[in-house]
Amino acid sequence: MALFRSLSRLSNLGKVSQYVEKVADLGRKNLLFRVDIKHLYSIWQLCKSHEEYKLGLIALNHFYNFGRQLSPEGVNKLFIFSMRCGELEESLKLLEGTRDWLPKPPDIDLVYDLISAFVSRGDYKSVMRAFKAVRSHWQMAVTDTLYRLCIESMLCTDDHPLEEALLVRTVPDPHDLQVYCDSAATGTTLPFEVHALLLGSFASPTIRFVRVRIPENN
Repeated sequence: MALFRSLSRLSNLGKVSQYVEKVADLGRKNLLFRVDIKHLYSIWQLCKSHEEYKLGLIALNHFYNFGRQLSPEGVNKLFIFSMRCGELEESLKLLEGTRDWLPKPPDIDLVYDLISAFVSRGDYKSVMRAFKAVRSHWQMAVTDTLYRLCIESMLCTDDHPLEEALLVRTVPDPHDLQVYCDSAATGTTLPFEVHALLLGSFASPTIRFVRVRIPENN
C-alpha cells in the first residue's frame, strides 16, 4: 500500500510540474497576460505537499511577472493552498505580511482555521502571532471567537499561563513592544465560557502567582 501511495504522490507531483511548465512556457512566449488567473487556482487546488507548494509559488511568480495581481478571492485561495500543503508557517507569514504585497488579508474564518491548526500542534506562540497580526490590521475584525481561541491557547502554555491569558484582556502599556490588546477597548464582549475558564484557572492549585496590570482611569 505504501508503494501505491508513493506512486500516486509522484504522479500528482508530476502533474503539477507539467502544469507549471506550461505556465512558464506561456510566459516565455509573452502570452501569459491572456491566460485566466483561474488556471493558477486550479494548479493550487492540486497541490498537497511541500514540493508541490514550491511549484505553486513558481506559477504564482510567473503570473506576477506579467502584472497579474491576486483578487480578494485569490488571497483566500493562496492562504488555503499554503495550509493544504502543510505550510502553516508560510500561512502565518502571509497573514503577518498582508500589507506588504497582498490587496487584502484572508477572511477571518480562514485565520480561525490556521489558529486551530496551531492549537492542535501545541504551537501556542504562533497562536499569539496570528492574534497580534489580526489585532494590528485595520481591515480585519476582532471577534470574541478570536479572543477565545487566543485565551484558551495561552492557558495551555508552560510559563505563567494565566498571566499570559490575562494580558490578552489588558490594556497595553504604551512602552510595551508586545501588541497585547484589550477586549473592552475594541468593544468586544467575551462569552461567559471565557470568563468561567479564567475563573477556573484562578482556582487551579498549579497557579500561585499572577501579575495583573490594572488600567488607570483617565
